[in-house]
Amino acid sequence: MGLAEQNASRFLRRWKIRVEDLPRFARPLDPTETLLLVGSVPEGLANPLSDVDLSIIGDRELDDGVVVHEANFQELSINLEDGPEINVNYWRAKDLEQLEARLKRTFTLINDPSLIDGHAKLQRIERFDFTELLILHRIRVGLVLANPDVCERWRQRLLLDQLPTYSILHGLSNHNIYREDVIAQVRYGDPTTALAMLHIMTDHLAGAVLASLGETNPYPKWRVRLLKWYQGDLGNESVEQFMRFLFPERGADASEMVREALEFADKEIALIATRCPQTIAPMLTLDKLFVFVKKSDEIRPQEHTAPR
Repeated sequence: MGLAEQNASRFLRRWKIRVEDLPRFARPLDPTETLLLVGSVPEGLANPLSDVDLSIIGDRELDDGVVVHEANFQELSINLEDGPEINVNYWRAKDLEQLEARLKRTFTLINDPSLIDGHAKLQRIERFDFTELLILHRIRVGLVLANPDVCERWRQRLLLDQLPTYSILHGLSNHNIYREDVIAQVRYGDPTTALAMLHIMTDHLAGAVLASLGETNPYPKWRVRLLKWYQGDLGNESVEQFMRFLFPERGADASEMVREALEFADKEIALIATRCPQTIAPMLTLDKLFVFVKKSDEIRPQEHTAPR
């Protein structure tokens, strides 16, 4: 029994539900469809109030009872009288095919950064939104409940073995964007906003660092727990520093804290490159896109008192 199945069995035991019972909550599947248990339950992040999330990949619509109808998925909810709420998501194969095409273009550029030239670099590096990253992560790590061969084909088609590489670059590019915001707020004398932006900047860095260890869960709500889970790989000091910059004290000297946070970030980025050397070339390309980002030694101590 794998870890995901162990996590799910432990969670479901209190309601006398077995993992093999879960497919009965979804509609019958065609041979071309697959069913996965996804989310906090198989990943070991669930608490007693958590929902059970099932996901179908297929070509048919859900039956009646749809409560969410988004562009790239549908969802219905089942409320058990004595048990957890069960959500059944439906991901259309045609939408995943479009995602597949975009991923192929993106990884072509990531794997050969020399193809990126001119002034349109940023537009040519595909940015996937949170919902798309969540779907990709869940297909990558979800517990397959039916037709595993179908799921494996999707994992290959969506290039999910390369998802950690994309997640690293996605996190670092967002880190760089908020890095500029942090420095600007210190520079123009708004320490409270600077510390608030420092949290966001550090969160994106944490996502990239976790991805360098193979963790692609994009949910910010799990970031702290995941950092602690990977403490053995990251080291106690690194996790402590992440906690410090994720939750900066309101009365802290923003200029000094930002300076320390940027130095810490540079060290963590260097460690990412050491763990994942395949990211070095695209990281250097991304760096050229963000030349407007101030370096830590360009923040003068007096800037946090400059007039707004």
